[in-house]
Amino acid sequence: GAAKGKAGVVKPAAESIEMQLGTYWFVRIGVLLLLTGAGILAFYRRDFFFDLPPVVKVSGLYLLSGLLAGVGFWLQRTGDALRNYAQVLIAGGFSGVYFITYAAHIFEPVKIITDPAVVLVLLLGWGGFMAWVADRLKSETVALFAVGASYYATYVPLIHVDSGGVSHWVILASNVILAVIAVAFMMRNRWVKMPLLSMSAAYAGFVL
Repeated sequence: GAAKGKAGVVKPAAESIEMQLGTYWFVRIGVLLLLTGAGILAFYRRDFFFDLPPVVKVSGLYLLSGLLAGVGFWLQRTGDALRNYAQVLIAGGFSGVYFITYAAHIFEPVKIITDPAVVLVLLLGWGGFMAWVADRLKSETVALFAVGASYYATYVPLIHVDSGGVSHWVILASNVILAVIAVAFMMRNRWVKMPLLSMSAAYAGFVL
């Protein structure tokens, strides 16, 4: 009986560790790697397989981000077991769209938005949408990861190098938009981690 009881305790603990690794850490690492890969593909002029026009590259990256968020919303409805996993996927898809919109003005290989005012309006609108969805879901996970990954995506290694003629106001405005979202979450939902994340990410970007 003691052995059976002991086994009964150990098994759930093992399952808990596996679930935590699979639904918490691995999915976060995977989304960050995906964003890094998207940033590298958007930045470099090299044609990895065959030549694609910028609009096709941007459309493909938007589609990838949309699929990521779509899978997240689908898993969100399946139950509580994968809720955290699903919310990270949603946030990853959202941050992917934010980054692609940013990259479509910053990087020459995918530059299809030439007017800084247009990209600022798009970033502001999408930032507001991310905040609205996170608020509707009452999910600090979505808010933290969407804002944090958006910061990270805009600081992908070698960003702005040889980008030529990039408006510094766009760089500044992107930080301001994300910072405003973070402060709004703190004031509305008392999510104190949001402004701490925003401040840390902004300073890290300046150092980089």
